[in-house]
Amino acid sequence: FAEYIKFRMEAFVTLATNDSYAIGALVWAHALRQLQTSKHICIMVTDAVSHELRSLLAEVADSVQPVQPVLVPASATSAATAALNLLGRPDLQGESLGLAKLRVWQLSQFAKVAYMDADTLPLVNIDELLDRDELSAAPDPGWPDWFNSGVMVLRPSEATFQLLMRRAADSPGSLVDGSDQGLLNTCLADRWKSADISRRLPFGYNCLSYAFYSYLPALRHFRDSVKVVHFAGAGQKPWQLSRRPLMDRTAEFRAEFLGEWWTVYDACVLPRLASAGHSPQASASVGSSGAEREQRLAWERGEADYRGRDGFDAVLDRLRQFVDGLD
Repeated sequence: FAEYIKFRMEAFVTLATNDSYAIGALVWAHALRQLQTSKHICIMVTDAVSHELRSLLAEVADSVQPVQPVLVPASATSAATAALNLLGRPDLQGESLGLAKLRVWQLSQFAKVAYMDADTLPLVNIDELLDRDELSAAPDPGWPDWFNSGVMVLRPSEATFQLLMRRAADSPGSLVDGSDQGLLNTCLADRWKSADISRRLPFGYNCLSYAFYSYLPALRHFRDSVKVVHFAGAGQKPWQLSRRPLMDRTAEFRAEFLGEWWTVYDACVLPRLASAGHSPQASASVGSSGAEREQRLAWERGEADYRGRDGFDAVLDRLRQFVDGLD
């Protein structure tokens, strides 16, 4: 009974803001199931997620929680939009600015939550995350000294939610990066920086895909320490990327982690999408053909067809297509 009570009180939570991110949430939830989590799985959804995808989410999650957008004053929206333009993230623009994530603090049915973005993928059982306290998060690479809000351990609290809302309304500049991460760091930094050192999660709990290029030696040495991979950044989501082999020096690791995501997708998500009559093509390139998948797998096994589809002419043609697409 005590274990059941703990299950009800502690949860892994993610957010799906549309059908594309719902695909990410499905893979995330199925990965947690495969890794035999003992915690509650909750998926927050906005009105933009279709009924069909909500039904599929309900099959794998313990609960699906509808949430409303978080709206901020026009002054904050204007400042945030300018910041997002600098970052080249128009996908995060709009009156809600992607702040629906903050609704996680309103999930009062839980005593503690490990929030994870829908573009994260757990690679091992990470139930121990919920042994940490608020606010636990991994550092964001680079400057300033911020935490990355893609993986956070927190305690739901209406008071904290209202604190965030007041800060966004009273200090438009608190939306430094135009979205939730800037607001959270300007408002709650003391709960992370000044608290016990245990609040700083190891980087392995939030291994950012865009950091791979500068962390190759570390990744080779500490690969077994990577517990969660985070496909952060515009155009970096697995459902936005082609399954063709990656032709750069990050391929060793990016292909591995993308392959982990696609493995869960192919085994657990794709069959359910098909049985529900939902077109996988609605999610960019995740519905790649079987031939493309076999080509990728053969490449990763070191069985490249250098006289055919993987030969020089084919590679050159692919590069030309890429360059033409930049025009």
